Amino acid sequence: MEGDARCPLREAAGSSHAKLVQAMTDLGSELRRLLAERGMSLRDLARHVPCDSGNLSKIARGQKRPSPELAGRLDEVLGAGGGLAALAPAVAPGALGTEFDLIELARRAEASDLGSGTLELLNAAVDGMCRDYAGAGAAALSARAGRHLRYVTRLIGGRVTLAQHRELLVIAGWLSALIACTCYDTDDAVAARTACRMTRQFGSQAAHIALVTWSFKIAAWFALAEGRYPETVALPDAGLEHVGVTGAEVQLSLLAVRGYARMGDTRASQALQAGRTRLDRLPAPEHPGHHVVFDGAKYEFYVATILAWLGSDDAAAKAHAREVVWQCGEAGGWPTRLGTTRLNLGLLAARRGDLDEAISHGSGALRLPSLS
Repeated sequence: MEGDARCPLREAAGSSHAKLVQAMTDLGSELRRLLAERGMSLRDLARHVPCDSGNLSKIARGQKRPSPELAGRLDEVLGAGGGLAALAPAVAPGALGTEFDLIELARRAEASDLGSGTLELLNAAVDGMCRDYAGAGAAALSARAGRHLRYVTRLIGGRVTLAQHRELLVIAGWLSALIACTCYDTDDAVAARTACRMTRQFGSQAAHIALVTWSFKIAAWFALAEGRYPETVALPDAGLEHVGVTGAEVQLSLLAVRGYARMGDTRASQALQAGRTRLDRLPAPEHPGHHVVFDGAKYEFYVATILAWLGSDDAAAKAHAREVVWQCGEAGGWPTRLGTTRLNLGLLAARRGDLDEAISHGSGALRLPSLS
């Protein structure tokens, strides 16, 4: 817990324990008083009850709680008129003590207000929104993801199991990542950065490596777009420290972003080659258009743009760019990717001195909804 925050369950448990100790102490004191008043020893009392004198000794010292039956019998033998039995601490509901108490505790731990298919439906909805990112309007998609995120956060605050709580945190994390991207696409940089931080927070709380590293990748893209090149290198490096052996997709994405920021440096090509090596080990994605699933088409786009900006191999840059245009289709999906690639082709044409082709590519890019 952060700061002075206290766990309600821990506070309740501590309060209940303190009350129990005080009740046992009061009972022990009254038992000793009655014995002294009647001139009886613990052994005498044990014979009359009958019960074990060692057990009575612990009760008299406030170290053990008597059962309701034993407390009643002690009250009867000592003629306390119900006063001693009234001091006996009752067994609190849900307190551990018997096999049935433990079973009930386990049942409560598994109790949940979520329906059996709620998480499955939420995961399917998030998956669909990530796949829609390629062609859907950023503002509409951002609003849709925001509604889902508000719903998920309400569920997190309800009665759910530990496993459900973690899965809800992961769902909230992916929604935050999507909102970060869509907000940035609609020029709301403040909301985008806030959503990016939320992505990292949800990922950290759920111990979900992919979410944490994607938050670094998104932040690095923001830094790149805003010309903060030192951060564009530092953020992927920080993200790579969190990636495990199963994080090849995120590694590739981080390395590609880092390659952009190191243009003019031989390490850019090294980053690209490292990314290609990791990409070759990945299975073909079932849905290549998924925004947070890395695929070969994205690699072609990254390479085309990096080479176009580097200016070291325009022929290769043009070949990769043409491949991206073919993948996207003249009127198909990925308008942002297609528009950026057309701008790259325009840059290459201008560099060759072909002004007409440069204008054609630039005008075509600006007619796309993502760049208009």
